[in-house]
Amino acid sequence: MIRTDIDPSQSNTTWDKIITQRESEILNLISLGFTTSDIASSLSISKETVKTHRKHLLRKMNAKNVAVLVRRAVENGLILAYSGNSNHLQIGIM
Repeated sequence: MIRTDIDPSQSNTTWDKIITQRESEILNLISLGFTTSDIASSLSISKETVKTHRKHLLRKMNAKNVAVLVRRAVENGLILAYSGNSNHLQIGIM
């Protein structure tokens, strides 16, 4: 069952109880710029399964697209954004 009543802006949300381990893996790979095909290959799952997990993440995080999904993930500490040696924003896995 997918929860749609979660407010991702709540600081007391326990994301590890809302987002599954597999969804977390996929979220991290999305944030690193992996394509659906790349994710499917690296996790040995179908592209349709990746799309389903992404859809669930978008719904759970109340995000209308992947850019908002990654922003909310950073804001909620699910993934780490940091500046590397360059002027570009880097995304790291928590």
